[in-house]
Amino acid sequence: MTDYTNASFKEIYEQIFEQGSEGDPKAKAELKHRGDAKKLGDDAIGYLQAKAEKGDACAQNFLGACYDQGVGVEPDPRKAVKWFRASAEQGFPLAQHNLGFHYANGIGVKADRKKAVKWYRASAEQGISQAQFNLGCCYANGTGVDAVDSKKAVEWCRKAAEQGHALAQFYLGDSYHKGFGVGRDDVEAVKWFRMAAEQGLPLAQFTLGICYGDQIGVKADPKKAVKWFRMAAEQGHPEAQLKLGVCCGGGFGTKTDSVEAANWLAAASQQGNSKAIERLFDLCKKDATLREAFIKAMGTVKRPEVKDPQTQFPTCKA
Repeated sequence: MTDYTNASFKEIYEQIFEQGSEGDPKAKAELKHRGDAKKLGDDAIGYLQAKAEKGDACAQNFLGACYDQGVGVEPDPRKAVKWFRASAEQGFPLAQHNLGFHYANGIGVKADRKKAVKWYRASAEQGISQAQFNLGCCYANGTGVDAVDSKKAVEWCRKAAEQGHALAQFYLGDSYHKGFGVGRDDVEAVKWFRMAAEQGLPLAQFTLGICYGDQIGVKADPKKAVKWFRMAAEQGHPEAQLKLGVCCGGGFGTKTDSVEAANWLAAASQQGNSKAIERLFDLCKKDATLREAFIKAMGTVKRPEVKDPQTQFPTCKA
């Protein structure tokens, strides 16, 4: 049996479609020109359906994903769960994760955190990093398990982090910084923050900037702090936009530039960051030429979302 465990959505499609297109140059040519899996045609879906109905676990999982995402068919969460379950019960690890996710979030099935944990665990034990991370989240939040267990949370998070899962790397670093389930160690925290940041995770980039700015686990370096704030800010992280605006306005780690400061503070303000609004207002009082940035920002301010501060890890989501 072909090993699809680490294959992407598009790669699975290509492999399955190729298997059913032997000796059919037209079908292979169609596949080559499509490229994007979201352009699946009726013929491909029909072939996939037939393969799934014959018990092919990979095809069942992939057909479930098609129904889940509306790829080549109308979205149907219940049918997605049906095929994920058929595949998961055969031991297919990606389907086990997918079924766990649907139970965790009540998609196409009644929400059941304990069943979510059951399927996350089955998938995690087969090495699926997303399932390992989600299982760690469940232990961190005490959802679907008997109680919060910080050590098990870190254990599963580490398994995912060591496979290169960026969010797991960040939360492992955060656990070291806070001493959650592991001894506090800011040097080790920075190590994992950096791994996640280098993969482009804005939250990790922002946090690494904080570490360089406040000398947490690393020697203070204002320029490197600004570097990481900028990388996160350019991806739309509001706290990083605020920090970068403050740095530009005060000449911390970069040259003083009131216009750039106003632009970054305006960007953060538009996402509902109240501190950025206050900073922008103070900056514009000192420099009348910046008032246009303030007016523009205030005209599009979004109400900030209220978030639950109680968890170390995010709630179980893929």
